[in-house]
Amino acid sequence: MSRLKWLVLEVHRRSLWQVLLIYVGGAWACYELIDTISNRFALPDWLPALVVVLFLLGLPFVAATAFVREEVAPRVARTDVTPATEAEAAVARQAARRRRRSLTARNAGLSFMSALAVWGVVVTGWLVLGGGAGASATESKSVAVLPFANMSGDPANEYFADGITDDVITHLSKVADLKVTSRTSSMRYKGTQESVREIASELGVASILEGGVQRVADRIRINAQLIDAQTDEHLWAEQYDRALIDIFAIQSDIAQQIVTALEATLTGSEEEQIARWPTDNLEAYDLYVQARFLWNRRTAQDLQRAIGLFEEVIALDSLYAAAYAGLADTYATLYSWDLMPWEEAIPAAERALQRALELDPLLGPARATLANVLETQRDWVAADSEFVRALDLAPGYATAHHWYALMLAKLGRFEEALAEVRRAAELDPLSRIISTNIGWLHYLARDYDAAIEQLETVVAGEPTFAYPWALLGEAYAAAGRYPEAIAAMRRSVELEGWPNTQLRLAYIYERAGQSAEAARLLDEHRANGDPIFVALVFVAAGDSERAVESLDQALDQQSPFLNELKVEPRYDPIRSDPRFEELLRRLRLE
Repeated sequence: MSRLKWLVLEVHRRSLWQVLLIYVGGAWACYELIDTISNRFALPDWLPALVVVLFLLGLPFVAATAFVREEVAPRVARTDVTPATEAEAAVARQAARRRRRSLTARNAGLSFMSALAVWGVVVTGWLVLGGGAGASATESKSVAVLPFANMSGDPANEYFADGITDDVITHLSKVADLKVTSRTSSMRYKGTQESVREIASELGVASILEGGVQRVADRIRINAQLIDAQTDEHLWAEQYDRALIDIFAIQSDIAQQIVTALEATLTGSEEEQIARWPTDNLEAYDLYVQARFLWNRRTAQDLQRAIGLFEEVIALDSLYAAAYAGLADTYATLYSWDLMPWEEAIPAAERALQRALELDPLLGPARATLANVLETQRDWVAADSEFVRALDLAPGYATAHHWYALMLAKLGRFEEALAEVRRAAELDPLSRIISTNIGWLHYLARDYDAAIEQLETVVAGEPTFAYPWALLGEAYAAAGRYPEAIAAMRRSVELEGWPNTQLRLAYIYERAGQSAEAARLLDEHRANGDPIFVALVFVAAGDSERAVESLDQALDQQSPFLNELKVEPRYDPIRSDPRFEELLRRLRLE
């Protein structure tokens, strides 16, 4: 190789590396800038990753450009320069250096400008579409209410401090212009040692409300403070030292002060709802708070005790609308958890709801429960209307978004369902049941990979929660991953060995070709299980006759799982059977 060729290649290598180093350096600087802006203005989480992808895609183009432009000058120079002597060679080297510096600077400049252009297009596009402005506005008007500390020195007053927390959250969730983290997520931080900034980051909010409650005889003292999570600055703080009868005025004032501090818009009807007193009877309020405390615990025993307490509240104050709504919630929960038969639970819930809404037609959570009850009666149009109304009245009520998503999925409206359940997850990001049902909705939509990914995430964080293990087993089975399906469902049985879970395991055994094990579980648990899960075992065995018979029994018993028949993948083998189609018509799901 001649001396001149070696010189040209050396120039090329040095120039190319310089271009690439400058490009990578510029790309890194842009990435850091967009990452900082994303955190500050609540831009979407995928934006920094997208910028990295675009930079990587641009890298070959920049390298090729540097190579092509470096080749041109030497070829031109080669026709004019013939380094026959050492002096001529030195002149050639000096010229090459000048060309190298010139081309390197130009290519580096173009590379860096390309990096800036990529960043500018992405960010500008996001801002033009309104995402940046909207995200920033939403972030600044978001709050999580941490559990108020019980400062009374008496553990028996713990329920009262929790009740104050619940009521403040309920007030704030009525404000459409405010994002309020749901109770389920907030309560996870009871007694936590995490910093305000860490909690706000995990919950996706800009501010935190914390405080304490001290109750002595007929006096109450409440300390409350609203903190900017980024700066640790107090946006508002107040101490209330009043008679216990003023508890409702205090709660309303706290809510209004938060709305003002966060510069949220409060409509006239929202202000009226926040200011409304639920009862004038303090004994009734005290029992109501205890009943809600038990309802939130969700065990069969606590739910039964909650019914008794709600009835005591109503006996003390027959005009207490929220007490009737709480009673309805309890009956509806007992039915949906298969702890009380339909003919006992649903009529009782319906009567309580009717009275609650007579007393307070603007009670958003009661509207959501009514929609849930209407769904059990398969009045789909009325249920849809009530869910929409409930969300108009209480836009921050995560449970309404969650329940609405489940109903939409049962009707096959998966895009709407996923949008609603994601909104529920935004409001209640630590709710394990909402996270689980995101996976369940993907499963019903037959997106098994997404379902498995979501449910694996849930069980990794909640390894002792039986429900997601069962759904994960069903998703594995749908994807043909039978050993994993059996292991997951066995884990659910270990954690919660209900007959229905045993029958779901029998279904997977049958699908996996282990018919003897499936038959054993069917014989052991058929009598105590829901006929709808018995039907599944027969579907897997190819016995459509007995499968349809079992589904008819499930309809006679008003199984809470019947409304899933239209979209449940496990019934696909008998979906074209005329008797199955008739069953869907009877369920108004055709």
